[in-house]
Amino acid sequence: MPSGHAGLRGTIKRVVGHRRRRLRLLCLERERRRIARLRELRKRRLATGALYKPRASYAPGYEPVVALFAPMGRQARLRGHPLEATITCPPRFSFIDTPDESIQCVADFCAAIVSGARVIRLVQTDCTDIDLCAASVLNAAGISARKEYGVRFRGAYPNAAPAREIVMATGLPRCLGLPVPEPEAFMTHPLRCCRRGRETAGSASVKERETQDLADYVNACLGRYSCTLSAPGKDYVAKLVGEVITNAEEHSGRQDWWIGAYLRQPAGQAYGDCHLTIFNFGRSLAESLQQLPNGSRLRQEINALVKLHRRSTYFYPSRWTEENLWTLYALQEGVSWRNDQTDLLGHHGLGTIKMIETFQHLGQTSRTGVQPLMCIASGRTHILFDSRFRLQSQDSERGEQRRVIAFNKANDLRLPPDPGSVRRLRRPFPGTLISLRFYLDPVYLIQVARGGSGGGQD
Repeated sequence: MPSGHAGLRGTIKRVVGHRRRRLRLLCLERERRRIARLRELRKRRLATGALYKPRASYAPGYEPVVALFAPMGRQARLRGHPLEATITCPPRFSFIDTPDESIQCVADFCAAIVSGARVIRLVQTDCTDIDLCAASVLNAAGISARKEYGVRFRGAYPNAAPAREIVMATGLPRCLGLPVPEPEAFMTHPLRCCRRGRETAGSASVKERETQDLADYVNACLGRYSCTLSAPGKDYVAKLVGEVITNAEEHSGRQDWWIGAYLRQPAGQAYGDCHLTIFNFGRSLAESLQQLPNGSRLRQEINALVKLHRRSTYFYPSRWTEENLWTLYALQEGVSWRNDQTDLLGHHGLGTIKMIETFQHLGQTSRTGVQPLMCIASGRTHILFDSRFRLQSQDSERGEQRRVIAFNKANDLRLPPDPGSVRRLRRPFPGTLISLRFYLDPVYLIQVARGGSGGGQD
């Protein structure tokens, strides 16, 4: 070696044998420690809410939709790329038909976001049946994820043509403002998130505008089948929807609620398939009703029913629970958390049931094997409305007339309901959802109009 390089002699050594293995192990150990530090940092950020910075305009205690479905204590294990997650929707994505699977899908979707995923790939290729209710809740979570967490989305449309059209018309791509063509067979009332505002004498409130818009939309849907709602009929529909929204604003503890609808008439089908959903997040019906004071008449009645069901061993953890009974009782006439009198039923309550029965009557069809279906999901309770059980007037112990729906053959709240109508959910819905699937059949609508029993139809 030249003399100029004599100073470098002995500084470069060849790493062989056990030294090479030792360096490799040392590098692996350093990488393991680095990953452990990153995971610990993410846990601290999740625990302190550092991944979510609420906007200043939000009310104290406000939680985004994503956090309601997947609280900080429940994160998902992200496989593959640490910032990307894949969520697969069930074949039947519907709160009416498969509520447990649908709520689980939304919870997994939100858990991946809370866990730190920045890209969500939503796979719906195997979906054959998608209801507006489940799609709308997923849309609400997706809007929250992009707005609050900066999440981006990818996805795959359903292979089945009907489900693909529903996603294109009402799914997450449209709600996020992506340029998706709307199928010709649809009339949509786009999903909207509304917030309770101050009512003034000179301008209509948000609730009044939305209820009137929905009544106009229902009237426009009927117009496709040569039927219309009379002025009193439109006012009646707006009043029913307004009562439901008022309940959502008052009992949930939050001031925001969601509403959406669509009418679809595929080629070759003589009647329209109509879907309507209204939902809010926050307290469930049972949690709201449990605010009644101990001395109120309603509180004493529900406590007596709970004791009777417990003494008769009707409660069973996986099927029928005390929370389910509270929720069922909340649907009866005169039952509301605002009716806190000690000796009176009060005048609040029954708005939700009246709206459901109205759309059930309006949305029947002369076709065999097709009937309107409605559901309520609140907390861990799912209630399905079909043609089997109806409201019936009964005399109370004090001789008062009261309309009751108990979902059993005897229509008796002292007996457990039919398990096909009232069931316990494996995962709770963090609020209250109303989903209506009904039909607009011109043959049936003409019969109703001629009979004069259309609830305001001409």
